[in-house]
Amino acid sequence: MNAKQRCVDNSILSDLCADDVEQAIVRALVQLGFQDEKTNNSRPVMMRLGPLNVQLSETPPEYATAGLPPFWIEIFDGASQGSIDSIGFNELDGAELAAAVEMIICAAGSR
Repeated sequence: MNAKQRCVDNSILSDLCADDVEQAIVRALVQLGFQDEKTNNSRPVMMRLGPLNVQLSETPPEYATAGLPPFWIEIFDGASQGSIDSIGFNELDGAELAAAVEMIICAAGSR
């Protein structure tokens, strides 16, 4: 079952729909592009998606660990703020965006 179908099937469990999550991630990526790049650490953008807090961050190339993607999406439980899941990516292409949306929809559905 894909994320769009899960939105319909699990509407009682989560108010999140794949299109809304995708739009939120793209907006966060745009916000990330406008942040000051002269920092020594990751540059996070926080999003509230249903019961979850989601953080998109980018590690500047000079501080990145070899082999790890520079962009990360991490999901936190809204109530406990405990980390639920995360995914890294090199660029936000269609497959990576779909994987991030699916991860968020699944996490929201399990809350």
